[in-house]
Amino acid sequence: MGDRAEEIYSSFSPPPSNYEEAIKRFEDYFLPRRNIIYERAKFLKQTQGSDSAEKFITNLHSLAKTCEWGTLNDDMILLVLIIGMNDTNISDKLQLDPALTLEKAITCLRQHEELIRQKQALQEPTISAINKNLSNKMYPKGQNNSTSKKKLENQRKCIRCGYDWHDRLTNCPAINAECNACKLIGHFSKMCKKRKNPANKHVCTVQQEIDSEGEDDVFISEVRTNNNQTTWTQILHVECNGLPLKPIMFKLDTAADVTMIPARLVRDIMSELPIKPPRSQVFSAKNKEQFKVLGTLTLKLRYKNSKITENAYISEEIDVPLLSRGGCQGLNLVKRIYAINTDTDWFQEYTSLFKGLGNLGGEYKIEIKNNAEPYAISAPRAIPISLKNQVKDALDDMLNKGVIVPVDHSTDWCAPMVVTIKKNGGVRICVDLSHLNKNVRRQFHPMPRIELQLAELSGAKYFSKLDANHGFWQLNLARDSQDYTTFITPFGRFKFQKLPFGITSAPEEFQKRMTRALEGAKNCLIHIDDVLVWGNTKEEHDKYLRRVLEKIKKAGITLNKGKTEFCKQKVEFLGFVLSQEGVAPDPNKVKAITEMEPPKDIKEVQRFMGMVTFLAKFIPKRSEIMAPITSLVSLNNAFVWGPSQQIAFERIKDLLTSSSCLTIFDPNKPTIVSCDSSTKGLGAVLLQEEAGVKKPVAYISRTLSTAEKNYANIEREALALTWASDRLKNFLLGKQYTIETDHKPLLQIFKTRNLDDLSPRLQRFRMRMMRYDYNITYTPGKNLFVADALSRKPIPSEDDNELEEEVDAYIHSVVLAGIPTTDENITRVANSQSLDPTCKLLIQYIKEEWPPISELAPEIKPFFTVRNEMSVVDGILLRGSRMIIPNELRHIMLEKLHAGHQGITKTRRRAQSSMWWPGIASDIETKIKSCPICIQHSTNHNEPLLPSKFPDYPWQVASLDLFKLDDKWYLVITDHYSRFFEVYQVGKMRAPDIIKICKTTFARYGIPQLVCSDSGTQFHGIQTSEFQIFAKDWGFSTSSSSPQFHQANGAAEAAVKIAKTLLKKNKDNLALALLTYRNTPLGNGFSPAEMLYGRKLRDNLPSIQHVGVKPPVNLAKAEERYRRQYKIHYDKRHGAKDLSQLQCGEFVWITDLKRHGKIVKVMNQRSYLVQTSMSIVRRNRFNLIPAPYLNQTPEQLTPPEENQQEGVKAKTSAPDPSTESSPLLPDPDHPVQNDTPAKQSTPTRSRLSGQMEDNGRFGGQMTTRSGRTITKPLRYQ
Repeated sequence: MGDRAEEIYSSFSPPPSNYEEAIKRFEDYFLPRRNIIYERAKFLKQTQGSDSAEKFITNLHSLAKTCEWGTLNDDMILLVLIIGMNDTNISDKLQLDPALTLEKAITCLRQHEELIRQKQALQEPTISAINKNLSNKMYPKGQNNSTSKKKLENQRKCIRCGYDWHDRLTNCPAINAECNACKLIGHFSKMCKKRKNPANKHVCTVQQEIDSEGEDDVFISEVRTNNNQTTWTQILHVECNGLPLKPIMFKLDTAADVTMIPARLVRDIMSELPIKPPRSQVFSAKNKEQFKVLGTLTLKLRYKNSKITENAYISEEIDVPLLSRGGCQGLNLVKRIYAINTDTDWFQEYTSLFKGLGNLGGEYKIEIKNNAEPYAISAPRAIPISLKNQVKDALDDMLNKGVIVPVDHSTDWCAPMVVTIKKNGGVRICVDLSHLNKNVRRQFHPMPRIELQLAELSGAKYFSKLDANHGFWQLNLARDSQDYTTFITPFGRFKFQKLPFGITSAPEEFQKRMTRALEGAKNCLIHIDDVLVWGNTKEEHDKYLRRVLEKIKKAGITLNKGKTEFCKQKVEFLGFVLSQEGVAPDPNKVKAITEMEPPKDIKEVQRFMGMVTFLAKFIPKRSEIMAPITSLVSLNNAFVWGPSQQIAFERIKDLLTSSSCLTIFDPNKPTIVSCDSSTKGLGAVLLQEEAGVKKPVAYISRTLSTAEKNYANIEREALALTWASDRLKNFLLGKQYTIETDHKPLLQIFKTRNLDDLSPRLQRFRMRMMRYDYNITYTPGKNLFVADALSRKPIPSEDDNELEEEVDAYIHSVVLAGIPTTDENITRVANSQSLDPTCKLLIQYIKEEWPPISELAPEIKPFFTVRNEMSVVDGILLRGSRMIIPNELRHIMLEKLHAGHQGITKTRRRAQSSMWWPGIASDIETKIKSCPICIQHSTNHNEPLLPSKFPDYPWQVASLDLFKLDDKWYLVITDHYSRFFEVYQVGKMRAPDIIKICKTTFARYGIPQLVCSDSGTQFHGIQTSEFQIFAKDWGFSTSSSSPQFHQANGAAEAAVKIAKTLLKKNKDNLALALLTYRNTPLGNGFSPAEMLYGRKLRDNLPSIQHVGVKPPVNLAKAEERYRRQYKIHYDKRHGAKDLSQLQCGEFVWITDLKRHGKIVKVMNQRSYLVQTSMSIVRRNRFNLIPAPYLNQTPEQLTPPEENQQEGVKAKTSAPDPSTESSPLLPDPDHPVQNDTPAKQSTPTRSRLSGQMEDNGRFGGQMTTRSGRTITKPLRYQ
């Protein structure tokens, strides 16, 4: 035994007594007890995967040994074998066999696999015919191929044991051995594939043998991408046969000899392209499996200004497009590093500084202004389905780093999440904190003056530049400030625990914390998250660098390895080039001037002169130097650019870039970025103001790319200010500055407009500018001398396409992918737009310039107000992120929008996510309001309340109503003035019985001027008008409400409600209950008895005396005030709006009868007579919905679906309408009566009025004159 074994042996207590016991002790020590649940779970998860059938069966037997299945061992192996095998057809076949056993299943699986191998063997000659795999480089000249193959076979090694090849598998010593690496049976650990390549579980290395004519063997490193490893990807512009395709994201595979693309991608976006046959190629993997190349495509690939032509091989076996080594080099995506020379490996020595996210310590508290109004949204912005997984992964990464945490409580602030696309195809999570920034109280911290600090660099020869990793995220956010940063996503709400990048005060706060962390460090310059360290000698540099790194380590800060540079003799920092020769301005700051081309005509001369005039204060002897150029402007001279003009032009450029004209940037001075765009390029100048004088700091310009030249004019202007801010970010980050633009719409676009209302490119520009703190002002173009001249004479820039590529990726990955429609619909709209004259004209105006609205054609004028929201992306005309639908497709799109028959609001919301045209909202409303199905399943909204006038004295206006309780009928007569009512039980509901009770009541209280009732037959009979005759004889008027609209008789309905309550609770003593109600004060402080009699009625309550009570003088005014206030609350609560007036002859849908009808008479403002197919009925406007689809075909008064017998319908409860009078009030003391004109009683009975007043035709129950309910015979039901 070795020393370690003896040490373990000595720890056994008591010591083993014999050899067997010692062995058992060692086994117990080294072999812990297996977890049966884990072993079984591991067994049940097995699948065949890429293993052969034999290997799969062997693995199952091996794993089953540790599961302790007992007698179920074979059954469990059979179960997993059937479920886990690759071929589902064989699996289904085996499952249908009732007498299936393990041996039978294994035999079937082996036979199936052997059959496949035989088929492949039969096809081998065909494959060999196109597979020229016997290249001259594989076998030396003169050597027999068969001899070489034999030699190769003799050199083959067993993949299980690693020794020489065995003729039979049973001769392999590893056949029953357990691997120490993966614990599987059948191979030694030295041959274990999982041990050799544990990370590349899904990576298949393949190589391709190509014949022939001197071509080298081709190698493809990755067929399937491992999701767990970080890959290099890049979006490339693709063109085939002169046809531009959608940009494709390639994986950069520097180990691959050829470029490959998946077959599914070809089917999706290249299906109509000519595919060439493969050049006789067969790919073979390391495991000897083979697969075919389906064909090749010749693609032109572009990245920035680099272009190459690649033959892309198509295969079903790859998941992602792969860019070959040659392609990567041709597009300058990779560079070969030949040597790295450094005396001290700082990255190795301070390796901990480049790991993870640091913690600067302390907390930052966001201070909010006192008058701040919280801003919160309740729904997340939609993101394309294709990006959801990436967005979720990005959020999870931020969660794991502790940057954000979920929010499960309500917050006053909630901002939207914005997804942007990185150059490598990844996603970046941004939050639109613009509303919060308006309300943040900034804590101003003086930024260091760069010129004073750079003066200390005299004699410096060695420089190091450090960059904090995700700088702001290294600063904790105070707990009470975290809710301010809440943002909403499709996966829930989150808030920041770290300082977010979008807070305007973040740069200053981080500058303060970094200054405090590196306090006392010499030869160190700090600018937000950038740190510069220098030394006059290497030893001095290393000493100061080490001190800075130690302080950074102590403060808990981590650095970005990709942006950190150690011990350089020349670095760029904050717009300066630092070297042993001193501090020099960055050539890029003046490159726009030094490389400017001379003017070519008079207009260009005038622009150049305007720029020079603007900077005249800083150019000595300007007039004298400019004289040769100025002379060209004279009308008497022809434009001839000669040597004298060229000399003057060069001298002026030298002066414009000299120290006398340029100033050193001071972060404490007001800063202006003046920018402009033209059809040729972009131009901007960074200015700083002192004593009212603006002096330039830097000039920048560049030409527009081909794609950018197709931008809308407003998009080019937005591009100019975004590009200028990015190019000058070293000066602008953390500082408030002003942007000057000559395009006034940008003021709203970048400050007040909703992000979702902007075009896709403007959205991206706006999001890109969120990290800056700026004000944007309008300056007329004639005053933007320098920026205008620079934009019209831009210098070419090959490496300045980052913004264009990011915008392009955002549009394709976020905007176009987020339109909820199919590619077929998008193509259909694009094709229609290309043929539509209006769309053609719109595209022309977008790319060039919009004329005044007075000069536009009538069909173009509706688009003028949204001209700043329109753009052209991939030939598709958009407003924001919505497609503009040509006229010929609008009726089709309306049908698609209305699929499912949703309401107006939801249909409009559907349209808002995908399409637009002028008047789409009204077109949707018209479409739905003329849809028969929608009309027949809808109801009207409430109309504003019409309160009735309060009477001048008691019993001036009375109401009647009948109700049924406990199989007994009762009549209620109530006074509108005092709410004093009488309730009578009636045996029969005939008009004479009602009249008799009314006579008794009116004899007691006086005859009213107006009696209100519903449209019951007792009051408006069909055959008689006894009640109307009674009204005429006694001298009062009558008014009735529409059927199925009982709320119109509001006062009586309120009295009925009270009467029912009294009857239910006081069955044996109703009289005393009525007395109690009449003595109970109402809301105005007086009881019904006091308002009616002027005194209280004596009841059984103890009292000293009963004296007269004078009714309140202002009772009428108080009641009117109450009714007005109630109307206001009612209209607001119900969202009441007036319904359109119906006209005679108009067709309608009657909601309670479920029938169509035609208006034959307007009774009053909200009551109509409607003729149906069987009768004439009266209905309130609430129950009538216009049916315009019948106006063109009046013969369809009764559509086919209505061919059922109208009959007598069951009485339904009335809806809660906006009425021709009030509904039941919550306070029964204040019923509000309809202000319907009174109908003078008349004994005349016409056939029309008889039909109108037929209660049976109104859909209620039909009764006889005596009150008995009429029931249909069974044969008619």
